[in-house]
Amino acid sequence: MKKKILVSLITVLAFLQIQGCSGDVTITEEQEDIISQYAAGVMLRYSYENEWKYTKLYDALYGYHKSTESETETSSSKTTTETESTTLSSGSSSGSSSTTTTTTAAASLSDTLPTALGITSCSITYSKYSVGSSYPLNPDSIYVPAESDRVVVGVEFTIVNNSSAAITANTTNAGVLMKLKVSGTSYTNYATLLKNSLLTLSNVTINAGESYTAVVLFQIPSELEGSVASSTLTATKDGESLGSITLK
Repeated sequence: MKKKILVSLITVLAFLQIQGCSGDVTITEEQEDIISQYAAGVMLRYSYENEWKYTKLYDALYGYHKSTESETETSSSKTTTETESTTLSSGSSSGSSSTTTTTTAAASLSDTLPTALGITSCSITYSKYSVGSSYPLNPDSIYVPAESDRVVVGVEFTIVNNSSAAITANTTNAGVLMKLKVSGTSYTNYATLLKNSLLTLSNVTINAGESYTAVVLFQIPSELEGSVASSTLTATKDGESLGSITLK
């Protein structure tokens, strides 16, 4: 039955493409996006059930994928929240010395993300998170299901176009990596083909003054579901910290 549904969908898409070439059928860009997302959703849904990891498809599209494996942080990779620099200066003839201490606060993601993702005319702020068997929690179309013995954590951000003109967001090649630290273990952002995936936005148009909800997904062990509150999300680019936020 599932194969019949998939074959039928592909047949319909092929028919639309052929008819479109002859000029008999015309679809808008929005309709094309809906069809593409629906097709991707069907493929992902059935590929999960057949235990086919769709990061392979992600590799084909973007040349790499984000690992879903957890990794325990070592002391050398912990994020430094503040640094101190001490300068010693020679005193007068009395031989006294003075010490100057400068403290730098941890970077704020809302300050660093727009530049790191290449959409400087916008503001990007954390809004909320969800955790459950899928993202979105109550899907009516395309969704990302949790893998076996895992739950999906969706961390949502609000992008606001503060400029006077529409912008087109493309973040796939920005090289930003995010990790979610839950109960002492860090989990890398999960590869997804969702159109509103913050780290892989592709030709997303945001009009002047409008906002757009983007998301970063993580797959964590189901037994940690109750520990997501107060967990820490960190972001890096080219090995440099962009800051962190606490989920709440």
